[in-house]
Amino acid sequence: MDCFRWYPITNSERREALKFQPFSERMGLPVWKVIYVASNWKEAEEMKDRLAKEGLMVMLRTGCRDKQTARNVELLVPRLEAREAHSIIMQYIGTARV
Repeated sequence: MDCFRWYPITNSERREALKFQPFSERMGLPVWKVIYVASNWKEAEEMKDRLAKEGLMVMLRTGCRDKQTARNVELLVPRLEAREAHSIIMQYIGTARV
C-alpha cells in the first residue's frame, strides 16, 4: 500500500502536494479561524475590543451588509492564536454571566 509509506517524500512529490493546499497556507499568511459567533454586531465589537486589549488580531465577518441588522457575527483570529483567544472569551463570558 503506497498510502502508508514511512520514508521521506521527494521534492517533486512535495511540489505536487502543495498544489492542493489553500493559497494562504502556501504563502505563509495567517489562516483565520472562527472562534466565536456573536448574536449581533454590538456584542461582536465588545468581544473584539476585549481580545484586542490582550494583543490579539481579530477580524469580524457577517453575511449582512448593514451592521445594525447583522445577526450571527463571526469573530476570527489567526489559527495560531485561536486557543488563547478562545480561553480569553470563555473567561469573559464566565464572569459576565454570573
